[in-house]
Amino acid sequence: MQPAPAKRTIPGTPVFDGAAARKGYALNAMCFSFNDAKNRAAFLADEEAYCAQFGLTA
Repeated sequence: MQPAPAKRTIPGTPVFDGAAARKGYALNAMCFSFNDAKNRAAFLADEEAYCAQFGLTA
C-alpha cells in the first residue's frame, strides 16, 4: 500500500476534500429535501424543528 500523497495547499483557498464534504452533508441533505413541497411547508411552519431533524443548529 502506498502512502497518501501530501496535501497541496493554495494560500487563501479552501480545500474541498472528503472531510469538507462530510461537514456539509447535513445542510445539503436538508436543501435536497426541499424538492418536496410538503417539506418546504414543514420548514416554513417551524424552521428550528425542521433543521433539528438534520442535526443542524444555529
